[in-house]
Amino acid sequence: MECENPDTCDRDLIKENFIRTFLRYKPPLSRAYNEGTFKIAFNFTDPRGLELNKIRGRPKRLVDRR
Repeated sequence: MECENPDTCDRDLIKENFIRTFLRYKPPLSRAYNEGTFKIAFNFTDPRGLELNKIRGRPKRLVDRR
């Protein structure tokens, strides 16, 4: 995820909001996540720091426009 300043952004709040929103309408995924079947990994970067932005022809996987 991109943050304006990765050192000062509230990472826990961002993780919690993303996971809650992502799993809201996906009950099977929500159950699997709560059982520990899979984990969601987060990496925070500076603005324009996502690797996929630098590779031409590749789609962006996530855009958070809060």
